[in-house]
Amino acid sequence: MIKVLVVDDDYLVLNGFIALMPWSKHGFEVVGVARNGVEALRILEEREVHLLITDLMMPNMSGIELMKRAKASYPDLHMVVLTFHHEFDFAQEAIRIGALDFITKVELEQDKMDEVLERIGLRIRERQGGAGNPLSAYGSRQRYIRSDCTWALASLYPDDDGSWIDRIPPRTGATMYK
Repeated sequence: MIKVLVVDDDYLVLNGFIALMPWSKHGFEVVGVARNGVEALRILEEREVHLLITDLMMPNMSGIELMKRAKASYPDLHMVVLTFHHEFDFAQEAIRIGALDFITKVELEQDKMDEVLERIGLRIRERQGGAGNPLSAYGSRQRYIRSDCTWALASLYPDDDGSWIDRIPPRTGATMYK
């Protein structure tokens, strides 16, 4: 189970979000809630948490500051932003810090909740190199392909005999970089 800490200063949003999301269906378990960043950091010290879901605008400490401090102390912690803000600057800063996802509260309709948790779970597994990530068993041997001004990342997979082959052959005239 992916252990989750949810942080939001709005009591109704916090409790509604927790109550309505199909956590266990997607392999998540809420192990803590906090009303601000200071409280969240205390919980992170006390409990094992894999995923931090945080609001951005909170008293005492912003969500961005919480994410920076949490990432510095817990580098393997996954983070998701839950906010009303649609501004690109907030999303850009959150992603720069390491956020997996940026969810606006207005998109949390009943019919989208499964989609949101499924997407987050997939991104966590991809970052961990877990099930569903074909590179997990073989390491991260990669080759970059450039053709004209377009770049693509072609991962290498071992063939049945153990040799490495390109599953995506480069187009004629493409230049390959290791």
